[in-house]
Amino acid sequence: MQPDDARAAGLIRAAVVGDANGAAEMELINWLNAELVNQTPNPNRLPGVLWPLLEGIGKGDDGALSPPEIIAVILLLFSVAGVEMVSAANSFMLMRLATDPDLQAQLRADPSQIPAFVEEMVRLQAPGPAIPRVTSRDVTVGGVTIPANSVVWIGLEAAGRENGGDEISRDAEGKVQRQRHWAFGSGIHRCLGMHLARLEMVAFLTEWLNHVTTFELEPGFAPTVVHNPTGVTHLASLMLRY
Repeated sequence: MQPDDARAAGLIRAAVVGDANGAAEMELINWLNAELVNQTPNPNRLPGVLWPLLEGIGKGDDGALSPPEIIAVILLLFSVAGVEMVSAANSFMLMRLATDPDLQAQLRADPSQIPAFVEEMVRLQAPGPAIPRVTSRDVTVGGVTIPANSVVWIGLEAAGRENGGDEISRDAEGKVQRQRHWAFGSGIHRCLGMHLARLEMVAFLTEWLNHVTTFELEPGFAPTVVHNPTGVTHLASLMLRY
């Protein structure tokens, strides 16, 4: 994509946040498709990882992805998972620490607990709250039979709280300890970028705590969580004082 195209950031943000009728998503899809069509035959196009995937790695029949598949990669992996979800997770971490000065001090004094804190926060406040699946057979859950080939949404937040409760887990010495969670999915469809996301969140929080001594919510500010089961759960805004 051309980096100086002013429409790109606005279209992507509108599509990720979403709207009532899906118009933002369709506008972004149409724009991406037009860009792929225009740039594919362009000998002076910018280099990128997507072109070999579009044209077929090694020119074999098995390597090529269709334009709709490429667009899905752009939307899901790059714009949504790679940017919006990590940003949302970082905001939830800051909100939690802004309301708990003791935990702030604990992590600042012992940064080795930060990775466990990151895991606990994505368990409790998964930015991607649900994932779609299709049943391969009839299955009964909670006394309700779901037929084969049904589209279902798996609630990741509920799954994580089933394993670790509703609060940040700690060991006998009071140190933060991670519990099993489903925030990155599971099985063969586990999030491709989960290790990168973890590195990003740990690096962000480590640097924040190194540079910001203490912080709290701006007096009078009440955070609002925007919960979208089919999109990204995020904070509408976050006002901090430090």
